Amino acid sequence: MKLKALAVLVGLLGLGAVAMASVVSVSSSTVTTIVSGNSGRKHLVLFNDSTGLLYVSPTTSSATVNAGMIVLSSTTYRLDDFNGTLYGLAPAGSSNINVRYQSISR
Repeated sequence: MKLKALAVLVGLLGLGAVAMASVVSVSSSTVTTIVSGNSGRKHLVLFNDSTGLLYVSPTTSSATVNAGMIVLSSTTYRLDDFNGTLYGLAPAGSSNINVRYQSISR
């Protein structure tokens, strides 16, 4: 019953959820923007599709080797209620990171 009521409310308010997906190549030579800020984004899920680890951070200065948050090879990192910009850096070479997020549109 609660889900049906929520669906009706979402329909009346004109709110909709939009799922987005992309693959971003992150290199060791420069800090890369993984995802730009989006005030409507509700969830952000990263999957490190490479054989090496990646460093991610909401600031460019912290997205450096041995700093920031580490996303290990073949692991998922989830950020709930994060709508800021996220940057990344690979310690060596380049790596791909799969990005999935949900935005609420109006």
